[in-house]
Amino acid sequence: DWSALLAWPVLWEIEFQITPAARHEEVRARVRQDVGALRQAATDFIDGKLDVMRRGCILANDREGLRQIDAELERVAPKSAAAADAVIEEWDNQNPYPDSSAPFAEHTAYAGRKWQAAKAWIDRWPNYGPAWAPAFAALNADGQDKDTIASIGRRLAAFLARNPDITIGYSDQPIDGIAERLAVEGVDLDLIPELLKRTAESSAERLRSDQAAAVRPMGETEITRNFKSQSWNVLKVQAILQGRRGHLDDSRATLAKLLKETYAAPADTLLAWRGILDVADAALVTGSPALARDAITRMSAVLATEAAAASTPVELRNHAMHEADYWESRARLSELEGRSADAVAYYVRATSAIPRNFNPAGRSRMAALAEQAWTKLGGTADSWVAYNPDAAANQSEAQWKEVGHKMPDFSLEDTAGHPIRLANLKGQIVFINVWATWCGPCQGELPWVQRLFDALKDRPGVSVLTFNVDENPGVVGPYMSEHGFTFPVVLAHDYIDSILKVDTIPRNWIVDGQGTLRFERQAGFDDTFIKDTLEAIAKSK
Repeated sequence: DWSALLAWPVLWEIEFQITPAARHEEVRARVRQDVGALRQAATDFIDGKLDVMRRGCILANDREGLRQIDAELERVAPKSAAAADAVIEEWDNQNPYPDSSAPFAEHTAYAGRKWQAAKAWIDRWPNYGPAWAPAFAALNADGQDKDTIASIGRRLAAFLARNPDITIGYSDQPIDGIAERLAVEGVDLDLIPELLKRTAESSAERLRSDQAAAVRPMGETEITRNFKSQSWNVLKVQAILQGRRGHLDDSRATLAKLLKETYAAPADTLLAWRGILDVADAALVTGSPALARDAITRMSAVLATEAAAASTPVELRNHAMHEADYWESRARLSELEGRSADAVAYYVRATSAIPRNFNPAGRSRMAALAEQAWTKLGGTADSWVAYNPDAAANQSEAQWKEVGHKMPDFSLEDTAGHPIRLANLKGQIVFINVWATWCGPCQGELPWVQRLFDALKDRPGVSVLTFNVDENPGVVGPYMSEHGFTFPVVLAHDYIDSILKVDTIPRNWIVDGQGTLRFERQAGFDDTFIKDTLEAIAKSK
């Protein structure tokens, strides 16, 4: 029956979790046998059976079996969710996501191509979330005309309304994002009040659910922050809507109220920043420069508080991103007030503030805005290159941050079943990358980790390890095989989750020969990652 079919992937995951990595190939062999047995099993849920068989083939690293099942799905269950997954995965394989360091225009073009493909998907699977996910990406992509935005917004809002349990990859339905995009573009304004009402109701229900949960993945501060920031975002969209309808006094009053509320959260700079940025953004959209200046002044005060307190890599990264928000807001205000030269300078500052290895696509977007402002000023492409050499050169701060505490002891095993112990690495400099197969930024970083491994694998006294945190270790081998990666992988889910309590990935560490965690950084997406890492390793000797 259906519930029994759904139990198979859970069983496979548990088998991989409790079986030593050295015997994972035995588990894969059993999974292949299970898939063969499922093929012979009679069931009324043929599409469900094929879906489970698909998952088994992925775990078993059986690519030929996967192709056969995908062909069978297309033949016997073309309207099923499993068939949709097969079609979407095939498109993704044929159209890889642009490299994280690629120009922003490539990311925008990719979103457009996937939306064109998704139009056929949503005709075929009108109530399947993954088929609709590209619509939200296209809705928020740069360069879309108003008619396209209105059309996508209406269709997406209607889909989410008739499928209230589908979130297209978010914790809750991103209906506030649809409302904001429509409001900013000034299209389909009559849709927005209902979208904001649904957002407020969903946010209140999420707050009740999170606070009542017996096991909380988030603390009280984060639960409250998420609820408050979404409430503030509703006020922001309301203010933009009021401005679009010509009620500028009401719009300014709403934003003044929101700005005042940010002063009540001085201890939580992350929450305060979200509200201030909402005010600045809405004021600039609705043409209220006085309120925008007030918000920018408040930004400056929060940045000063953050700078004094930031010490961890996450805090330093957040501060850098907030600094970029500040300079971008100043650039947009300058454009609003006709000060084009100021706008160019501020966009350049925003570009260099964004951590080059954390948000390369955002950095590329900001550089494009700077060049656009330069062009409006009358500058040429040649003069722009002369005026603004590679923005990465403007960022002088080190990507690796000094830590200096002992690495907690570990005794783990790699995917081949070899024991990996901290004690056995004494005397060596160890580079460690933390990743998961489901982590988008990790996927962008891993090719650079492979290049680093190739550069260091024969160097004495230096080791390269990666710590994988997938809950199902069975997915790691097929992922490595599919992408041609050869660096060592240590199965470290519990160690990272329970001992180190790492909150975001990817993460990179350098541990010295005495077991001290000397340096830490977030992601690395370009050639500077290799250069900076080699320099940090040299400092650790």
